[in-house]
Amino acid sequence: MTGFYKGLPGYTRKSEELLARDAEKTAYYWWWRFMQLSPVLWYAQKEGIKPVDNNIFATVGIVGDLKERNFTKWWDRTGKFVFAESKRPPKILVVKAGQMVGQNDNREGIILDIPLTISKATILKDFKEILTKHHKGRQLNVAEYGTASLRLHTKKYHLQALENEYWTLLYKLLFPSVEIWRIGDRLKISPSLRVRGIERKSLLPGAGNPFENLQSLTGRYLYKAKYMMLNTERGSFPNKEKIELDLSYEPFEKLKMQGYLNAITGKLDQDSPWIAWLRKQYESNLLNQIASKNGLEAMLNSNEPKLAKRFRNFVLGIENLI
Repeated sequence: MTGFYKGLPGYTRKSEELLARDAEKTAYYWWWRFMQLSPVLWYAQKEGIKPVDNNIFATVGIVGDLKERNFTKWWDRTGKFVFAESKRPPKILVVKAGQMVGQNDNREGIILDIPLTISKATILKDFKEILTKHHKGRQLNVAEYGTASLRLHTKKYHLQALENEYWTLLYKLLFPSVEIWRIGDRLKISPSLRVRGIERKSLLPGAGNPFENLQSLTGRYLYKAKYMMLNTERGSFPNKEKIELDLSYEPFEKLKMQGYLNAITGKLDQDSPWIAWLRKQYESNLLNQIASKNGLEAMLNSNEPKLAKRFRNFVLGIENLI
């Protein structure tokens, strides 16, 4: 039996092979993906320097090699250790007469004296009333009580939303000139919002305008993804809470900041070293995702230069391939 993982359906697996396979279908996979989009984590690992933000410094110290492109390999070396709970959740205990819970048990709970001389129906009725009074119910965030090195911020998330946020952010990072609504169209964020072949100027602005709706929807994914990445740097995921970084914010000490800025700042028609690394590592993943969403795998993998150029123009928003 493997360790205990709060982000894994069923929490544990019978073997390490099953654990690695199933972990790839959870928030842990997208946590790993978002860490790879952080320029701060990338530069810290590339140069072997320490961020001055203690939370980011702690993240760098435990996330392993983020250059690893294979999730299973990263999971076996790092993920299964940093996401594992050091303690399993407590269970209900039977406290007998004259016996109390051990002094080292620091869990939150209540001790009930349940008479066994009344009906089970009455006991259950009273128990539910007491539980309702003392338990937080839906307001309880089980993830808060995690003991993993990297613990989930919340268990209230949708995997599809995490996936959409990741691809939207990666698309915008690699192709910053592409309009946001086009990114949503290419990624099929909402297949019901059809915009190809429609003259945008012919539509009135308002709630029924598919261009505006797609722009708004994709923009929200992008907005949330940026904060997701910032929180991920600080060891918190999935977390879309807003992080305000003022103009004076510097993730590294002053002597290292110029090198960092040079590494993440591109020139006219030239990628920054960071974007060049992202492109080398993950552009093929993004192109495969776009091709898969649009049924264009044959065009992507074609040896015909004209087809390859048309697909590239589609990604760049120059051609729609209706």
